[in-house]
Amino acid sequence: MKAKKLEFQALKYISDNYLEGDEDELDNEKIEEDIEIFSDSVDMENVDKILQEAIDKLENGEFDRASDMDGFVAPRLHEAADITRKEAADPEFWNYMSLIFKPEFVRKRWPSCARNRFIMRTSTDRHALARLWWIAELTERDGDYRYTEIAFSNQDIAQNIFDNDFSHYEQILPPILDRLEEEEQTSDVATKYGEILNRRFAVLLEEDMEIERLEELADEVHERALKEIEMET
Repeated sequence: MKAKKLEFQALKYISDNYLEGDEDELDNEKIEEDIEIFSDSVDMENVDKILQEAIDKLENGEFDRASDMDGFVAPRLHEAADITRKEAADPEFWNYMSLIFKPEFVRKRWPSCARNRFIMRTSTDRHALARLWWIAELTERDGDYRYTEIAFSNQDIAQNIFDNDFSHYEQILPPILDRLEEEEQTSDVATKYGEILNRRFAVLLEEDMEIERLEELADEVHERALKEIEMET
């Protein structure tokens, strides 16, 4: 089974009823002409197995909440979809995955069935599957997904760190995530990290910054986050 992509012109056939699961099928005759082969580098059978297992774990109570699916799926999806970053930036691939291949995963993970969870146009940070692959891509280190686990240990980390452009400067992520892992006020501090890095420190990030300087920068962000939280309480 080869990975495919759904061309943008097919989106006009996607109704809100379909996204919500009220319509079982799309008009195949109209949709099929807008589907193309994408890549041989995605193990589609394994992806299907991963997503279905996440659904099953939610339904049988092994996951307490829908967001628990993220940390389970992300590293496994990243391994199964062995694609380049250029390929992973293609919205038509992710739209095929969420609209045609496994829409039931998106419905389970995001019961609101918001269109931006199914349909990616440019940004990856709202799409149900693309965001998982990209966070794993940015945090994986030589096959080790420890930082991916930290990223999804709290949704405030996933949102406030990875929904911002500075997250694509990968060198800053390990020291930032190390500090968030140790922080008891994880949600509040992660929110502040996002604000501070956007407001004051993103301009300081440079390619090939020394590890020592990155550690210092992470300490500065952490200290400022705690001070701002204290001032607001």
